[in-house]
Amino acid sequence: MTYQEAIDFLYDLQRSGVKLGLKRVKKLLSLLGNPHKNLQVIHVGGTNGKGSVTTFISSILKEAGFRIGTYTSPHLTRFNERIAINGRQIKDEEITSLVEEIRPQVLKVGSTSFGHPTFFEVTTAMAFLYFQRMKPEFVVCEVGLGGRLDATNVLSSLIQVITNIGVDHIDYLGNSIPCIAKEKAGIIKNSGTVIVGIYDQKVLRIFERICSKRNATLFKIWRDMGWRLISSNRSGQIFSIKGIVNRYDNLHIKLLGNHQILNAVLSVGVVELLRKFGIVVKEEGIRLGLAKAQLPGRLEIIRKNPLIVLDVAHNEDGARALRNAIVSLFTYDRLILVIGILKDKAIDNILEILTPLASTVVVTQPMVNRATELDVLLRMALRYNRNTVGFKEVKDGVRFAQALATESTLILITGSHFTVSEARNFL
Repeated sequence: MTYQEAIDFLYDLQRSGVKLGLKRVKKLLSLLGNPHKNLQVIHVGGTNGKGSVTTFISSILKEAGFRIGTYTSPHLTRFNERIAINGRQIKDEEITSLVEEIRPQVLKVGSTSFGHPTFFEVTTAMAFLYFQRMKPEFVVCEVGLGGRLDATNVLSSLIQVITNIGVDHIDYLGNSIPCIAKEKAGIIKNSGTVIVGIYDQKVLRIFERICSKRNATLFKIWRDMGWRLISSNRSGQIFSIKGIVNRYDNLHIKLLGNHQILNAVLSVGVVELLRKFGIVVKEEGIRLGLAKAQLPGRLEIIRKNPLIVLDVAHNEDGARALRNAIVSLFTYDRLILVIGILKDKAIDNILEILTPLASTVVVTQPMVNRATELDVLLRMALRYNRNTVGFKEVKDGVRFAQALATESTLILITGSHFTVSEARNFL
């Protein structure tokens, strides 16, 4: 099997769609010898910011001298990004070998009453098998979708992290904040250690009740921590944190936007809570880890003339955070918005938040079956901005935006990981 054949096998599994539940992944893992059983895990869930928090935690622990495995999704450029050890992506030949090994077990599960494992279930099993063999001291694992029935929730974790709660994936998680909160809280373990970045008091009460029922200890960054922004510009942000344990002055991150400060604070809180398990991370590791953390597709400036910014905002809260960051960080004569959104998102809300920023809106359709059809998105966008055009392919939409731009134009590309991925690969 070649690398491309291995990747094709995995992507072919996407035809199964999204099927929440743990029975298939548990069966698959049992056939592989349950490689997830002895991993030391920090489990990161929530609506927005999971990737950033996973990145910050992993970078801090790496700089503190630990060997760290990370499992994230989706990827932006290559599948290999999903599985890494100390920031080094899994190699092509390692993926090929894992797929060759796991494929017979996938087919075996598919022939039973459990049904065929999904793309995410198989890649999750692959990641756990890889980590078992690479022996990282910690695995920082990002939840895929939801929490309670997400394939990663077979793990026993040291710390359960919830970034925030917002409306997303309503077809699977419910169309109300309380329903979504309960699904996200599904990763909380009995007698667990939980830390949340949630501000909404009604949502917090849901988590307080669940933690009480499960005898889990709950930490809240808005109560147990404090922070102060010192400066913020296109080069990064400087801030101070009053942690659960210590104070840290003049910390620096490259990631832009006020929301990334909150993600950094939450990550520092997670690392401090490792003291409960006898693991003390010194300030130098925290400082260096935050400063070195990088994550493509998050307010990423990919070109400067004209200025082109990529951001994977794909729901209402993400769009609002993106709008606030654009307004506060960038100056421009006009903004061209290139946007493609998936069907299961709050499309109207996203468009209503972002399109008023733009002098021209370019709607497009990323090459994924969950993408909103071009004519549908075009019709919806025209309600909010009459100066809207459509291009079937993302790269053509980006080309059009570049042709229209002058030196003082900002081109913002957003709406989905898939839209940003295609644009980034093209650029």
